[in-house]
Amino acid sequence: MTTQAHLPRQAAPNDDEPARQAAIERYLRTGKYETTSPAWPGNAWEREVRAHDDMIRALVAEVNKLAAGHEIPSASLPADLVAFTRKKVEPMARGLFRRDEQEAVLAVLEKSVVFLTPANIDQVLLQCSWLHTAWSLANLYLDSMGASLLGPDADKIMGLSRCAPEKSKIISAPAQI
Repeated sequence: MTTQAHLPRQAAPNDDEPARQAAIERYLRTGKYETTSPAWPGNAWEREVRAHDDMIRALVAEVNKLAAGHEIPSASLPADLVAFTRKKVEPMARGLFRRDEQEAVLAVLEKSVVFLTPANIDQVLLQCSWLHTAWSLANLYLDSMGASLLGPDADKIMGLSRCAPEKSKIISAPAQI
């Protein structure tokens, strides 16, 4: 006979679906969220992972809904984005860095620009580790095509530098180049 004490301990189920939906809606409209994710079931780590995944998926769906019927204004991106990017950032790098550092900086910068397009926006958002970064990128993308932003407090930005040094990128929408 098996007793409750012999069964593996499982997180108590959290049937607070209305609280989860309210948290997701708040995130979509403001970019704000509770880091402890109290509306999700599981331990602290599981709650954070579940909340992050649910919010990012909801963000992707909302961005696609708001972008429907809008197109990014024509901005012809050159075939060689590395050369194009180097040409754009070279004056800055030459002005800000010592001569012996300039080529190394340019080598990093020329490969570090991502243009947000309908073809890559979902993947870019899904790969964001930080929810507020994803929210800001979503608004940058929506603004570039003249679509409604996610919320009234969304900043209108021209680009964004991600925090992870190994993946640092300057993100831009093609209409703004």
